[in-house]
Amino acid sequence: MRVKGIWSVPGKEDVKMSGTFRNRCAVALWVGALFCCSISVQVRAETADEPLRREKARGVVTGIVVEKGSGERLAALRPDRRFALTSTFKAPLCARVWEEGWGVRKGRVALGGTVDYAPDFSQRRPDDSVTLDEACRATLRTSDNRAANFVLRLTGGPEALTAWLRSRGDDVTRLDRFEPDLNRWHPDDPRDTTTPAAAAALWRTLDGTLRPEARERWLEALEANETAPHLLRAEPALKHWRIADRTGAGRGTRAYHARVESPSGEVYFVAIHLVVRAADAGLREKDAVLKERLAEVAALLVRDEKKSFSREATK
Repeated sequence: MRVKGIWSVPGKEDVKMSGTFRNRCAVALWVGALFCCSISVQVRAETADEPLRREKARGVVTGIVVEKGSGERLAALRPDRRFALTSTFKAPLCARVWEEGWGVRKGRVALGGTVDYAPDFSQRRPDDSVTLDEACRATLRTSDNRAANFVLRLTGGPEALTAWLRSRGDDVTRLDRFEPDLNRWHPDDPRDTTTPAAAAALWRTLDGTLRPEARERWLEALEANETAPHLLRAEPALKHWRIADRTGAGRGTRAYHARVESPSGEVYFVAIHLVVRAADAGLREKDAVLKERLAEVAALLVRDEKKSFSREATK
């Protein structure tokens, strides 16, 4: 399927980057090889070149995967490249809490530490007692870093979360550090990373395998997310769609993971990661690129949902 700005090809990573763009010849060689080789998916040169041209102009590297609930992949760009997890780790962190039935566990707010960005926990006293359920709702609603650290410390830490991900079939995603250190990422550092393919597959797995009660709490908390009203939820074409999402941002990075359900019941999973060459780029600058990608994704989802609805109507 060809989509303006996004293309899907068989195979793995296309362009590597280490801090800044590596030899531009690598881009030319890859693009040239793509069209010289015999492949099952035909992509016009101007369509495939467009995202690369835009990335070069802005100094951005993007990774994208869009999949249906069935696992069918609709679009992919650098699906197997590692990107920083940033705050997207909070979604599986709390899925684990509710799946294991740990919501009633309690601890003191002080366990969350004194890290920056804590819109919920900063309003509480250090000796206040908080349940994991409360902490997870704060974590997924506002991305509260102290609440996330609180949950990590009461559930075995980053290593325990990574081990749980392995038990759910994710052999790629890994969490190694607490907030805020996990956001200090370098392209050659595998710590605290995932790939767009692994992220989309993980969300699909969790959506399909969590216990009904755990899944309901998880999706409810993700749909209450207050960090992304200006992103996919702002797309007019998706006004009546159900969107459960989680964002993340770090130095030079931005991430967005989502479960999206159409009014007719079609389910999709989206994973987008950005690396910006200007490490000091602000959130507004990164979101300008992210929103362009999300507009393309929204158009793709609407188009596919209409096709699926038409097929069902003719049965």
